[in-house]
Amino acid sequence: RRRLVHRWTVEGYSSERRGKSANAMAETYFIELKNRSMILPSQQSVYSRKSIDSCKVHDLIRDIAISKSMEENLVFRLEEGCALSNHGTIRHLSISSNWKGDQSEFESIVDLSRIRSLSVFGRCKPFYISDKMMFLRVLDLEGTIVLEYHHLDNIWKLLHLKYLSLRDCDDIDLLPDSLGNLRQLQVLDVRGTRLNALPKTIIHLRKLQFIHAGWQSDYVNQEKDSLMSRCLAGACICAICCLPILYEIDGPFHKAVTRRDACTFACCVAFPALMTGVYEEKGATVPRGIRKLKDLQTLREVNVGRGSAVLQDIKMLTGLRK
Repeated sequence: RRRLVHRWTVEGYSSERRGKSANAMAETYFIELKNRSMILPSQQSVYSRKSIDSCKVHDLIRDIAISKSMEENLVFRLEEGCALSNHGTIRHLSISSNWKGDQSEFESIVDLSRIRSLSVFGRCKPFYISDKMMFLRVLDLEGTIVLEYHHLDNIWKLLHLKYLSLRDCDDIDLLPDSLGNLRQLQVLDVRGTRLNALPKTIIHLRKLQFIHAGWQSDYVNQEKDSLMSRCLAGACICAICCLPILYEIDGPFHKAVTRRDACTFACCVAFPALMTGVYEEKGATVPRGIRKLKDLQTLREVNVGRGSAVLQDIKMLTGLRK
């Protein structure tokens, strides 16, 4: 539901009407489609009995939608066995998990400069994010695998991007500072990644309305014993390697902290403590100056435990709802 509503909004399928925001109108459309059984609930919301978190399209409606989109050359699904001829002007491209083609095939099948939205399922290959997609508005990589930091090298060139989802991409632990070039960005979803801090340049994204930024924890109650044993084993290795250094440090204020000291602390104290649940921070830290994002409506799963400055910034976000 969240995914659909945000995408409808940034792609222009909903607009402000009767005093309601474009996002609120998209929610209204979703409810109307559900009431007409064109969209069927597949997972009930954990927060409300009246809400749903995920859905599926009715089989008949799905067949009609696919047929109509192919007829108008609106959406193209790149999958194994599809024709390799050039499909011309495609507005919305979806790459299936079973497609095994290379970069030359990818660039020959569709005109990348015309694509408005790109959705990837399964494994994400570096060439999927191309600087030739100059008019791309939606980049949806939610749940993809093998997506790493360096795959985002060209993202700063996507100047028209309004929606970026890296949700549940658990190999992502860092975002490039060049993200600050995406001045049209309205939705940033990095929840379920290993990202523990948003880049400082995010304060330049003045049109940003939604930030979902929780980071993924390996801690699972059912696996507590195995996790604890792995943590203790790692701590023992750290202690054997670094104990001589620890004896040389009288305290954090005794002398300037060197890189070696910082590594020792991370290895012997912070990492084991984090793994055993002593640190339970699951939100990504936000930079100072976030008060500049006046259009921000949602700021979820962020960590404000590093000082009052960020809290003062958040206090100034008068449009914030969540």
